[in-house]
Amino acid sequence: MQRVIATTQKELEELKSPATQQATATVEENLKLPNTPAGNTLEKFIGAFNTGDLATLRRFHEEHGGDPENAQQDIGFYEQSGGLKLHSVISSSEHAIEVLVQSKKDESWLSFAISVAALPPNGITDIRVRPTKAPKP
Repeated sequence: MQRVIATTQKELEELKSPATQQATATVEENLKLPNTPAGNTLEKFIGAFNTGDLATLRRFHEEHGGDPENAQQDIGFYEQSGGLKLHSVISSSEHAIEVLVQSKKDESWLSFAISVAALPPNGITDIRVRPTKAPKP
């Protein structure tokens, strides 16, 4: 509980900065993920991930054909990153999507890709995260 409180306080402090508020609002308001199985799954994953809540992440993996134990790995990544801010879509198809995200904790840039099965319920078949360069202004 103390970790959740500390993380929430840090995020609130980051949001108090006018530059951060404007940049975050612009990216999140203008970025619309594609209405595809991959885009919808990624949106749900980022939402669950950014809660930093183990039960929420387990539920996400259970509902999307993954191993609920992966939620523990997600929590480790969440603790390192402080959550993820969506920036832009790098590539997208019906069953795969790659986006540029930024770590909330240290503002590092990452390529985040997810692939889903072709048949409903479109379970996750692959998730890849790798460091990348910041986007050009």
